[in-house]
Amino acid sequence: MKPLKNPRLLLAVFLLAIIATPLIPHINASTLTITISTDEPYYLISESITIYGNLTYNGSPIQDWPVALEVQDPNNTPVVTRTLQTDTNGAYNLTFKLPAKAKLGTYTAYASSSYKGETASNNTTFEFIALVQNINTHLGYMTIQAAIDAPETLNGHTILASAGTYYEHVIISKSLTLIGENAKNTIIDGNGDGSVVYIYHNNVTVKGFTVQNGFEGIRLTFSNNSIIMNVVAFNNTEWGIVFYRSYHNTIENCYVLNNRHGLHLDFSNDNVLRNITALNNSYVGIKLYEFSSNNIINNCNSSYNSHGIILNTHTYNNIVKNNYVSCNEIGFELMDSPYNNTISENIVTSNNQAIYIINSRDNLIYHNSFIDNAFQATVSNSTNIWDYGYPSGGNYWSDYTGIDMYSGPYQNETGSDGILDDPYIIDANNTDKYPLSKPYPWGLHDIGVTSLTTSKTVVGQGYNLTISTMMFNYGNSTENFNLTVYANATIIYETTVNLTSRNSTTITLAWNTTSLTKGYYTIRVYAEPVPGETDTTDNTFVYGLITVTIPGDVDGDFDVDIYDVVKITSIYGSTRSDPEFNPNSDLDDDGEITIYDVVRCTSHYGDVDP
Repeated sequence: MKPLKNPRLLLAVFLLAIIATPLIPHINASTLTITISTDEPYYLISESITIYGNLTYNGSPIQDWPVALEVQDPNNTPVVTRTLQTDTNGAYNLTFKLPAKAKLGTYTAYASSSYKGETASNNTTFEFIALVQNINTHLGYMTIQAAIDAPETLNGHTILASAGTYYEHVIISKSLTLIGENAKNTIIDGNGDGSVVYIYHNNVTVKGFTVQNGFEGIRLTFSNNSIIMNVVAFNNTEWGIVFYRSYHNTIENCYVLNNRHGLHLDFSNDNVLRNITALNNSYVGIKLYEFSSNNIINNCNSSYNSHGIILNTHTYNNIVKNNYVSCNEIGFELMDSPYNNTISENIVTSNNQAIYIINSRDNLIYHNSFIDNAFQATVSNSTNIWDYGYPSGGNYWSDYTGIDMYSGPYQNETGSDGILDDPYIIDANNTDKYPLSKPYPWGLHDIGVTSLTTSKTVVGQGYNLTISTMMFNYGNSTENFNLTVYANATIIYETTVNLTSRNSTTITLAWNTTSLTKGYYTIRVYAEPVPGETDTTDNTFVYGLITVTIPGDVDGDFDVDIYDVVKITSIYGSTRSDPEFNPNSDLDDDGEITIYDVVRCTSHYGDVDP
């Protein structure tokens, strides 16, 4: 056969050969595939997270096969590790919650499985966020500042921040209410500098946050009628909370801890500082400075600071009342011309120096209790008023060992009056003319029932039950009052009690149950309020149920059976001082389990209350 030399003919033959050649099918390699997804891209604290996916081999589902699932936090630390089984459709899923203190940020979920020598893996991510929400617009934000700055956020709106740590500096320039989920877990962190929260608008409310790690925690500048509530200002290098030229604001139920200055007011008037705890601040717990006037500091605790409370540089007409100041280098310091301030009803205890005054005048200092301080009062170039006249009196000084035999404005009349007979001299220009004989309040009328006990909770009808109750006189006057003991609504005991100041007494009575109907009784003690008493919340004491039942019934089921016998015989010989002693088994209430208790029980064996 001759070779074909015509090129066109050669091409035709080649194409014909291709067409005539049978097609051989292509076989793909086996493929193992796994998918993974989440039901949402973002999750809030406490929300359920669902991760799901499918496992297939050559496109067909693999059923009842293990899938390894691991979830890693933003630091690549595993927080969830599970082995799941696919269902009949090759699907797997897991629903779970991250703990409340889990780290915020991007989480990665990894899924993998091996089948017929192949391994497949895949991953997906989701965000774990502390969502900030404007409850008026129902819009959510990733940061507090974004929520404030949003054009949709208007004066009067409320912004909620979920628990979490927000690394930002918040500037509030609108009349808003900013609420954290709770102060313990909703944290704004200044990352080491600046004002963590800076308020320069009126009518702002901030509550429920910890503000930390800034130069200052919260600053109010030219802000009026604002409220700071339930806030912790912690570990700021200068001020925990500072007011500058801000008026008519309220700060209450706050903690200022581990700052240099805890709470500081500068050129700020008519503010209320209430229920503040200022601890471990390196310089001062609470300070009024530079012409701050007409402020009220009430019911605060300023302890374990260098200085407890300072009034400095022409502060005037402030009221500092009913505070607890302890364990500071200096409790109170008045320096550089504070005047016409009132300091009263404070407990100043366990400080190195209770009160230190320099260049100050006309401050009224009375009804304070200066207790167990290394030095009580140091005064220089100052003249102040240390009592409220007679008979109101001055202050209590624990280092003063005077006597109280006389009374009257000149302490020359017969009879004691709670005021020591000789004045407490601080220096030539400062004298407490009427030092108190006891810590203030010494004239308070207040009695209370402090305890109520019974010898047992189950008693056989006809037997006695011992009831003991204790009363205490919290006031500084001897009181006479009526005491009534009830069983349900029935009076079982009445008496008149005479009780001296700051003393207690115990009333013990034997309650005879002979005439009582079997059943359940509540014991109640009532002390009739004395004249002038305003706090009656502790004048009533209620004890739980007493069961009056068949004699010999120990467990109070109104049936004398073998269980009652066992409860007695199992602790036979025990007394009230023994840990195993059961007073309900002591049928004759003599403080010991004896044969007499056994006999009393067995003599009624089988009795059942109809």
